[in-house]
Amino acid sequence: MQDSAVRDAVDDWASVPQRLRAGLSLPEPWESRFGALRALPSIGCLTIGQLGQSLDGRIATEAGRAQFISGAQGLAHLHRLRALVDAVVVGAGTVRADDPQLTVRHCTGPCPVRVVIDPSGCLPASARLFAEDGVPRLAVVRHDAGRPAAPGVEAVRFARQGGRVRAS
Repeated sequence: MQDSAVRDAVDDWASVPQRLRAGLSLPEPWESRFGALRALPSIGCLTIGQLGQSLDGRIATEAGRAQFISGAQGLAHLHRLRALVDAVVVGAGTVRADDPQLTVRHCTGPCPVRVVIDPSGCLPASARLFAEDGVPRLAVVRHDAGRPAAPGVEAVRFARQGGRVRAS
């Protein structure tokens, strides 16, 4: 896209999350990229997997840093996806390695519910995804794990049965 086309697309983005949730058509280029998501409420749940990957297949630098793999356009796309979904789910290992915020910052739109799968409930309250900002935060933990580390974080508890996890 040319510079003016990029600016126009960014300006048009502001209405996309609300229009998509309302079942309305989207301005281009967003209709061709995200319009198919509009039909999903009628079919149920949608799961989107997203990861940044370099041309040689790496998801992090040799030193283990993932933040510079995707580049600015990839990061903007990730934040657009976050603005369109209800929740973002990561594991405790991702939180320990990257300390993500899981918010929408590189575009306009609502922040999704932040969910971390932390069976032992060992993440520190200082983890950035636990920041109190009005967005619900959930920690998926074993039934015998302690209280969530941060105030206001809801614990979703699961029990083990025969080495497997089951809803309690």
